[in-house]
Amino acid sequence: GLYETSIADENEPYFFAATTLKEELIHKADTDSFQPAYSPDGNKIAFLSGRDEIQVIDRESKEVNVALGKQHNYSYADGDITFAWAPDSYWMTADFAPRNRLFVTNIGVFPSDGSKQPVDISLSGYNDYSPSWHSDGEAVLWASARFGMRDHGSWGRQADVMAVFLTQDSYDKFRMSKEEYALHKELTKKAKKDKNKEDKKDAEKKSEEGKDEEQKSESKPLDIEWDGIENRTVRLTQHASRLGGAFLTKDTKELYYLARFEKGYDLWRHNLRDKKTELVAKLNARSVSMSVSDDQKNIYILADGRLRQGKLGKKVTFKPISANPVMKLSAADERAFMFDHSWRVIKDKFYRDDFHGIDWDEMGEEYRAKLPAIGHNRDFANMFAEMTGELNASHIGSSYRPRGTATNDATGQLGLFFDLSNTAKGLKVEEVLTKGPFDNATSQVKPGVKLTAVNGTQLTDTQNLYQLLNHTTGKRVRFTFENADGERFDEVIKPISRGAESGLLYQRWVASREALVEKLSGGKLAYVHVRGMNDPSFRAVYSSLLGKHFDKEAVVVDTRFNGGGWLHNDLAKLLSGNEYFTMHVRGRKYHGDPLDQWNKPSVLVINEGNYSDAHAFSYTYDELDLGKMVGMPVPGTMTAVWWETGISGDFRAGVPQVGMKNTKGEYLENNQTEPDYLVKNDPESVEKGQDKQIEKAVEVLLADLKK
Repeated sequence: GLYETSIADENEPYFFAATTLKEELIHKADTDSFQPAYSPDGNKIAFLSGRDEIQVIDRESKEVNVALGKQHNYSYADGDITFAWAPDSYWMTADFAPRNRLFVTNIGVFPSDGSKQPVDISLSGYNDYSPSWHSDGEAVLWASARFGMRDHGSWGRQADVMAVFLTQDSYDKFRMSKEEYALHKELTKKAKKDKNKEDKKDAEKKSEEGKDEEQKSESKPLDIEWDGIENRTVRLTQHASRLGGAFLTKDTKELYYLARFEKGYDLWRHNLRDKKTELVAKLNARSVSMSVSDDQKNIYILADGRLRQGKLGKKVTFKPISANPVMKLSAADERAFMFDHSWRVIKDKFYRDDFHGIDWDEMGEEYRAKLPAIGHNRDFANMFAEMTGELNASHIGSSYRPRGTATNDATGQLGLFFDLSNTAKGLKVEEVLTKGPFDNATSQVKPGVKLTAVNGTQLTDTQNLYQLLNHTTGKRVRFTFENADGERFDEVIKPISRGAESGLLYQRWVASREALVEKLSGGKLAYVHVRGMNDPSFRAVYSSLLGKHFDKEAVVVDTRFNGGGWLHNDLAKLLSGNEYFTMHVRGRKYHGDPLDQWNKPSVLVINEGNYSDAHAFSYTYDELDLGKMVGMPVPGTMTAVWWETGISGDFRAGVPQVGMKNTKGEYLENNQTEPDYLVKNDPESVEKGQDKQIEKAVEVLLADLKK
């Protein structure tokens, strides 16, 4: 948020603050962690030191003090700690992590001199983040998940804009009706006019410079009324959403905020006295931030990398802020910077300070010496990956990820399986993929027909079908088929992308596993696959278990090839239900609580492809004794990672920064989880269409049901 604030501040932009801080700072600090912000009076600069600690430097004395110690916070990714100055240049606010709840932040208010511990003003227990001060210091605003859509599987929270008023007087003014506020405004205006007359004589005796010095010397810290502060907390927005920033006008009448409901973020305004919410400007931005000028007349938007400005009002028309920068790139220097930065991130954040026995300083020196021989970022990423491999950890490494362009090859997909044993004069269709382009009510394409031409070009032994399908995704293409009687017919469809077809192939695989369980169990058992440890996967499993399969006697839970996320505790709760009463209505019996949990037996299928949180879930399932596990050992890969893209835009590096320990005090990382029944899906059986792991899981579960 600090860069956004500086957009409208032409006198002290962000880069100047950073440069000034480096010049004025009297002790060594990590330059990756600065994020500097001037106090409103310009006398102090607040910044992050060591990524977690908020420090303040006095520009005149050069003294540095800790405003918020690192024990109160942990930065998971650079820039994720928000802090802001109060208008009095004394108080500050920040999102922080009290009570050792690492991923649940609250809002703290604390003095910039570090003389007092932070006071939690949010007190919600939900995630509260991104605080800012109201322009006159009467309130602190922030985003809160307490009223939003409850996240399934620890993902996808929605937020509201909250505010806490720091005095009863400011809260009373905020609660005034439209009529009451108009009267109050009139009386205030009159009182101010009278006071100006009294002060006029004194003001004329002083020069403008002397007046400024007097005002500066008379500046006092805000008087915050801590008692009952939770009773002065209000929800400003009327609907929860994906928030992208908010601003409350000085008269607390209107709230401008960025929210995402459709394709992207748009600018909205809510009149707090009329209780009316309106769309102010359609932006459709994927990433966006905003800032408002000091006089609150202009608004500045940074949307998808482009700067715009407009006048605040009922409708905002944005005009672009033109900029034509010229960059002289030194690729070697850029790679050197990315090497040092990513090496230092790992040094600061690797989850164990012993680095698994590796001397990370020495490793940096050894591999840094290779930089002059690197001439391309692909080679650079491979070299950096080799260095991180020395740490013998999961969730670490680097990769080369160039940006795709419209000219790249992109082959359209048809959702058809062909018999490739005989390709003369066309391709014979063996299967039409469910939900694919040809799976519709009017299509005549069925197994047995032959594809003979694409847009009039005949298919032969030498004509490559996929060459004809290049750059056809989403475009109308004419296909010619021939049925068993030799009759030809044309169909026009839009080929789909490889990613879309991959999703359909996944659904096909799940449907085949479900059918196998149904067949082997005689219809007694349900089957669900947990694709990822995320919100969509949890919703799919929840819906299937408590909907389609509610009447089944038990369930096979398949987590094979799951790449992770954060869902282990949610899945464990879902599968650990125990009905403790039933409901009865005039002789009729109904299921009782818990209605939102599965309260029947289950078996877990695991394999070598389970990674990260998919490893954590296999451990959790075993530790809580939820059932038996079938399959292959799961590698110990349970750490939490931060992946960061380098300034080149095509290099990415990661670091495992949070480790988990089991009840014995052992790290789960490099500590694999063993199944109760070791079963391998060998290549020979897979080629025959078998799934020995599913077969064994059904066998184990049916045996348990007989007990």
